[in-house]
Amino acid sequence: MGEAVDAVIRGRLKADRSYGFSFSGGLDSRLLGGFLAQQGIRPQAMTFGNPSDIEMRCAQNVVRALKWPHRQVPIDESAYPRYAGQELDSRHLANGFSCLMLWQDIPGAETCRDGQLTGYAMDSILGADNLCNAHGPQTLVNFDNSFKTFNRWGIDPSVLQNLLTLKGASEAIAWAMDRLRQMYHSTPGEEFQKAWRFGLNNRTRFHTSAAIGLHTTWPWPQIPYMDTSIFEIMGSLPFASMNGRRIQYTLLTTRYPDLARLPLDRNQFNIQPLLTRYHPTLDRILYSGIERAYRWEHRLRGLRGERRYYYRLIDFNNPGWKRVRRQAEPFRDHLHAIMDCKRLNQLWPAPDIALECRDAIIDSSKAKLLTGLALWASRYL
Repeated sequence: MGEAVDAVIRGRLKADRSYGFSFSGGLDSRLLGGFLAQQGIRPQAMTFGNPSDIEMRCAQNVVRALKWPHRQVPIDESAYPRYAGQELDSRHLANGFSCLMLWQDIPGAETCRDGQLTGYAMDSILGADNLCNAHGPQTLVNFDNSFKTFNRWGIDPSVLQNLLTLKGASEAIAWAMDRLRQMYHSTPGEEFQKAWRFGLNNRTRFHTSAAIGLHTTWPWPQIPYMDTSIFEIMGSLPFASMNGRRIQYTLLTTRYPDLARLPLDRNQFNIQPLLTRYHPTLDRILYSGIERAYRWEHRLRGLRGERRYYYRLIDFNNPGWKRVRRQAEPFRDHLHAIMDCKRLNQLWPAPDIALECRDAIIDSSKAKLLTGLALWASRYL
């Protein structure tokens, strides 16, 4: 696999070209960074967020080790209503309505004239992390669990049936579910291979693609691991090799151990490196202490002390999203015409009511989708 990625990079990218790189502190960015640095490619690394973010601090360590230029790009939450308009006018809810902050302008992006590199979707392609229960036993991989996993970003069909008051809504939902089942089961291969391809054809295509930057404010994306040769290798591997992002972990720890010894952002408070940095015991004490400190700060300060980039910026109760919710509220009646009022209000609370959910990133998606639908209806209906 490593040789295949090397070959794709050699064929697509050149060391004397000018690239940007949307660089996070996670596994995908540093693995791609290792591949690029090995071939003498030095992009302009860009990390979104605040200096105090866990992701920013992890990214700084990796970029410093790679000896690349690094730019911090703060997110302007006051511009969320503008981002919402851009999202609606360009994609019309085809990719959901969750990641408005990705419309943030990148100062100096025009200097990266040869493209914008990114690690988005690497976890789904090389890591097979879009497998339902990707870190569990193969016996739990099937259509129902795959759909349940991805549908957390949308509205459950049974909830949608009770929500919609349109004539024929139940039949339309049943038809859509049948189409999805046919898509899944008509895919060749074993069950886990069907699930992997199903994830690529749906969540990766319609959700993750929205984060790759296919819009006018970024340079054209360069994604060297998105290649038929990579898909062919991944599609031929056994479940044990795909499970739990094993390939990515193995590539990073064996090919780029220095990067694997740096703190790793997992979108959690735990930043312990994949490989021992100092000494096993010292690492355990150090990083468990850091994790506890982050957790205590979060409990004491709430959203104001949120150092996890995505949890802060995608939170439906943050200042930026509240602006969008207030903008959409006058158009709630547009949805009352096709939806049950009581059930709609339960799924989509008014702007002054905090949305309580288990996962502020995933489980708030349905409320965001309804917010976007109200705004879209106000523009196009």
